[in-house]
Amino acid sequence: MFNSTSDLLTLGGWAIIETLSHLNKLFEWSFYRDVWTVLWPMSKPALVILLAGTALMGLIQLARDRNGKSNWLERRRASIRSWVRKHPWIATCLALPVFVTFGTFSVWILIALAFVFGVALIAALLSVVPTLGHLAGQNHIDDWVIGPKICIPIRSRETRLSDAGVEKSKAPGEKQRAANCVAITLADGKEFKGRVVFATFSAIVLFDPSAGTVQRVATGGASVEVVGKL
Repeated sequence: MFNSTSDLLTLGGWAIIETLSHLNKLFEWSFYRDVWTVLWPMSKPALVILLAGTALMGLIQLARDRNGKSNWLERRRASIRSWVRKHPWIATCLALPVFVTFGTFSVWILIALAFVFGVALIAALLSVVPTLGHLAGQNHIDDWVIGPKICIPIRSRETRLSDAGVEKSKAPGEKQRAANCVAITLADGKEFKGRVVFATFSAIVLFDPSAGTVQRVATGGASVEVVGKL
């Protein structure tokens, strides 16, 4: 769709306009549901690690007696301490390799989990803005390209000055949207018609509501005309 930074900024303008015109959606649950649906694949590892850590801490807490009395865990720890006091050298010889092995393994596990959690969290944060742009572009297409039943009618100067047209022709209480329809004539005489989906400095994406086709038409050397019907 884009060949330069200017083209990309032009496409981003559609998302910005759509976002500003729908700020009220920030207070709707469906908006956050759509954002979460897109972000879920990237944030899933971080959420799984967080839930696993929370569950582990909860199990450790449940293993303790709230009244401070000796439970199974405390009795087991007391018996181990008693055995260590009676056999200090044997306990040291057994504990040293276990401690080194378990400590090294635990450190690597923690580092790996922290790395996965960090990468997943950063990816989720970095994808928020593109996700919002994607949702805004999709809403723009639904509301102004596919949804409307008619094209914006061609109005004369007198009609424009009197604010007639779509706003005046619609029935009372009915909100009617119209699509922006154009006809593109190339230098060789070939013509393309459709509803404008997106446009950059060098091309226009057209949607044909009858056939359902979408095509990118280069505008270099072409004539672009706004039409009232397809």
